[in-house]
Amino acid sequence: AGHHVMGQSARTDRARRGDARAACRLGATLQRCAQAREQRHVARDIETAIARRNETPNGAVAMIDRAEGMADKMGAGCDGLVSAQFAQAYQWQKHAAMLDPDLRVAFALSPALERRDFVNQLDLWNDYRSLAMPWLEAAAKEGDAVAVIALARIHGDMRRTSPPLPPFRIEDDERFVT
Repeated sequence: AGHHVMGQSARTDRARRGDARAACRLGATLQRCAQAREQRHVARDIETAIARRNETPNGAVAMIDRAEGMADKMGAGCDGLVSAQFAQAYQWQKHAAMLDPDLRVAFALSPALERRDFVNQLDLWNDYRSLAMPWLEAAAKEGDAVAVIALARIHGDMRRTSPPLPPFRIEDDERFVT
């Protein structure tokens, strides 16, 4: 059902035939739908936590409303999709970036991988990191300012609350300065 809902079947066929735009669109759509599902889980978790308390904390209902609103907005067109389809988002992103080097920095900045449950996707995270670093470094050498900023974050921003993109850090003062 999910294939038909989003016109995903035709896009999948085009992506398999080497259409980078179709692969990119598939990966982005599936990633967005997975994020919508995560927002629904966040809203449900907050509701569960509130239900265990004697009184509702100030702002809790607004937090639930925001999470549900975000899920509704992000989840447009996602009805009928299942977890197995969400799990393919990374592979479509990677496929698109392999086909079109202009998509590599975007892939490196926001992989469609589960950040809360990374242990179950450890092989994919290792695959991502093996691609992301060389692609960011190549783009930075070509003068891509976004890649330069991303590498500065990777090698020099060790704050616990540093920006989440890209989603990994390698402390290296020499590479940071370079």
